[in-house]
Amino acid sequence: MTSILLIEDDPNILDNLTDLLEAKGFEVFGARNGFEGVTLVRSEIPNLIISDAMMPEMSGYDVLASLRRDHTTATIPFIFLTALANPAEQRLGMNQGADDYLTKPFKADDVLNAVRVRLDKQARHHHTFEERLRELGRNISRVIPHEFRTPLGVIIGYAQMISEETDLFKMGEIRDMMRDVYAAGGRLEELAEKYAVLTEIEVLQSDPEKFDALKHTYIEDAFEFIRCIAEKDANKRQRLNDLVLDLAPSAIRINPDHFRVLIHELLENAFKFSTTGAPVLLTSHTTPDGFYVIEFRDSGRGMRKSHIDQINAFMQFERDSYEQQGLGIGLYIAKRIVELYDGALTLESVLQKGTCSRIALPIVITEAIAEELMGR
Repeated sequence: MTSILLIEDDPNILDNLTDLLEAKGFEVFGARNGFEGVTLVRSEIPNLIISDAMMPEMSGYDVLASLRRDHTTATIPFIFLTALANPAEQRLGMNQGADDYLTKPFKADDVLNAVRVRLDKQARHHHTFEERLRELGRNISRVIPHEFRTPLGVIIGYAQMISEETDLFKMGEIRDMMRDVYAAGGRLEELAEKYAVLTEIEVLQSDPEKFDALKHTYIEDAFEFIRCIAEKDANKRQRLNDLVLDLAPSAIRINPDHFRVLIHELLENAFKFSTTGAPVLLTSHTTPDGFYVIEFRDSGRGMRKSHIDQINAFMQFERDSYEQQGLGIGLYIAKRIVELYDGALTLESVLQKGTCSRIALPIVITEAIAEELMGR
């Protein structure tokens, strides 16, 4: 049965709403103040909350803020009841994560419609999430066996040959085999690192304390940070001559380890899907609204719009046509990292002409930058 928690300090309104919702088949819990409401939410985990906005001691806004800080209650739909319908109050509630407002006095149909809309929206979200999990499972079962078995086959095969038939091989042949084993081991290590990053990102979302701490980390010199990573990656792929940099300095709000992964994944895609000798452009600039924008441009095979719309974990597009190493999660990892820091990732692509991956991250005004601006 769908459950609804009502938080209302007016006993008449609380009783009337309880009768209305129970008559429609809902299981209803009632709380006469904010403290009681927060306790009930955490013990009952209702499907939806309707709360008075203005209550003594603990207001509806305080209730909402408390629930949004707890990952177990953060996504429960929340509807405010208020006698005041001014835009400033609504904006405050919406900024804290409220889903809707009902203005007193209200009609029964208004309440039922608001409840139905919020529950339907929540059901769609759950359906979408479950579908993404199923898609994740399908992609894992399709891609993982190949990605792990190929390098493992190299390592196990050569190790067996060398251990059982050592006398049959010349030193040069053994050296070549060991190079292949080393490369296969590096490929497995990279796969493990991608798993670790992806897992960390998902776990951080459910840890409010660590998630909040992320918002206070920053890189003071993005220009130098990007240059070092880009040149190292380009040199590793023997594409240093193809790398073109045009970077602007800025301090940006992101953890350095996450930023390193972000730059590496997007640059890796640009190199992987373009040919040696074709330029890969990495540029950056700041915007008036406080973002640092980084663009990765290649002239490779490009992507279809439908593929761009379906960026998901472990999805490597057109693998049958293009045999590329990798799980295909680079773009997904980049997207999740950028979202952690209230940024955005966008893609523009033309088939057989190339792709532009663009990320925007919030700028940080450090003390040094503030002093420089004041000096101007």
